[in-house]
Amino acid sequence: MERTSAGARLSRVLQILRSTVYSTPVEFGAALGVSGEIVRRWEAGQCAPTPEQTARLWDWCTSHRYFESSLIVVDVDLISLDEFQGLMVAARQDA
Repeated sequence: MERTSAGARLSRVLQILRSTVYSTPVEFGAALGVSGEIVRRWEAGQCAPTPEQTARLWDWCTSHRYFESSLIVVDVDLISLDEFQGLMVAARQDA
């Protein structure tokens, strides 16, 4: 199995999370208090959420009950809250 970078995996997770509720990055950005361009950059792997943006993202995930069952499906894989948190940190370090 091919390994993907933390940034690439985080990009995919963010795309999936956004598309479950919002059609566009602009809508998702508005819900998180960031611009649609920032969301597009996250989804393209050009940057990772800052610690402040990460906190807003956690709040959003909590309000939509993501990770309530401890795992979400990303493509054909399951991802845990711990892995999601790790991806955020690793992607920021890689950026």
